[in-house]
Amino acid sequence: MGRPLTPTKLTRVTAYSGLSGAKDGLTRRDVLIGAAGTLSLAWVGCGDGQDGDSGPMASSEGGEIGDGSADGSGPDGREIDAEETETAVTEDGGAEPGALVATEQPTFMPVTPPGAVIGSVWSITDGSVTGGTSPYTKTRRILRSGEPQAFGTFTSYTIVDADAGHSLEAEVLYVDSSNPAKSLLLRATGVAVIPGGNVSVVGPDTFLDALIASTQSAEAHTLVCKPGDYPRIFIANGLVKPGARTTILAQDRNAPPTWRDTEFIVDGMRNFTFDGIHFVNTRVDALGFPDAGDPAFMLNDCQDITIRNCTFNGWHRSFTSRRSVNLVVEWNKFTRWGMDTCRLFGRHQNLIIRNNLWIDPWIDWERATSDDPNRHPDCISIQIGADTDRGCIDVLIEQNDITTGNGYCQGIFVANANVVAGDSFDTYKHQNVTIQDNITTTRHTNAIFMAGIDGVLCQRNIVREFPVVGEPVWTGLAAS
Repeated sequence: MGRPLTPTKLTRVTAYSGLSGAKDGLTRRDVLIGAAGTLSLAWVGCGDGQDGDSGPMASSEGGEIGDGSADGSGPDGREIDAEETETAVTEDGGAEPGALVATEQPTFMPVTPPGAVIGSVWSITDGSVTGGTSPYTKTRRILRSGEPQAFGTFTSYTIVDADAGHSLEAEVLYVDSSNPAKSLLLRATGVAVIPGGNVSVVGPDTFLDALIASTQSAEAHTLVCKPGDYPRIFIANGLVKPGARTTILAQDRNAPPTWRDTEFIVDGMRNFTFDGIHFVNTRVDALGFPDAGDPAFMLNDCQDITIRNCTFNGWHRSFTSRRSVNLVVEWNKFTRWGMDTCRLFGRHQNLIIRNNLWIDPWIDWERATSDDPNRHPDCISIQIGADTDRGCIDVLIEQNDITTGNGYCQGIFVANANVVAGDSFDTYKHQNVTIQDNITTTRHTNAIFMAGIDGVLCQRNIVREFPVVGEPVWTGLAAS
């Protein structure tokens, strides 16, 4: 396959429900900055900022974070002198008796995906020192392209717009408690390098124009979306971003930009990332379930698209794509769905679906059946579709957490109706499909279903029966 398949530890940082074993207690740590600039740590779920699934906030250590205009002063307000932060050294090259000596270097590493981009959170560990008199006073600071930007006792840093185009590093200053003249400055391992480009802050009224304008340049562009309800987007004649990508990013993860009862539909979209966007539907049918209108987010013939950290809440169909190249769907939350959530028809090449959460469906179990194409719910559904389409190539489905509920709802469904019906295997087959390290809790007899595939790796998946007495679940494999 064209991608590494080495399994990694499941590090989804969201509140899990009904899980046991290694994943118990996993939470998500975000950084919230108050009006006064106080840096706090919030232990939150992966909800839409409105449904109450955020946990209590816990202050880090009461430290302050700068606003990009740090003056280089130390914890006591005086200028930090580079000479005084170095360990005293004797003539023979050894450390002066009583001097501070590093025993472990600090680290500067990403906490939330996808790494060094605007909005991601990076943690700072202190490392350790010996010598002198403890407890030591510790002050952390962030450097942007070598220039100090923030001081305090914070343990995390959120990459902001002003960091674009720069390198970020972290340092930890240790000061001897009995003698402030004894200090040691440690440089953390790990450097965040943020792509440069243009940054535009947009709202519901300016988003569409800014989206189209971003395609007029090959430079990287970030559209930072203010809170609010955004209008329906429908573009039928293509939206291609040349050169570096455009990233559509939530300005505030706790008050995200939301397509509420409106859809985002584009044909021919290329070279975009969606990060932290919410899609919320409140429209229902006569029986009170999600109405069967257009999906929340639909892309046809797309290429180089990443959808991450998004929430889909209350939709009959959440995300639909027909044909793609290099599509990544990761770290999203699907909840209160009525039918399919991640529906992929036609040929998808280099498709990655990983680290997503499905929880709390809103399915009409009385009408959910394989006989009604409008009431056949799947969480991940990959199908060929029209006879003119062909099978997918290089598919990776890993580390997803799926809870389908007490009824007809399939977990991972990689179907191939053409092959099953007797059409040419070589013509319609899927190629190179890996399904690994997923957890599926379901009542349906297809927790994982695969058919018409040439090259299958299905390993380390956990399948659990929804806690209702009845027919057990099973993993189906057909026409492989």
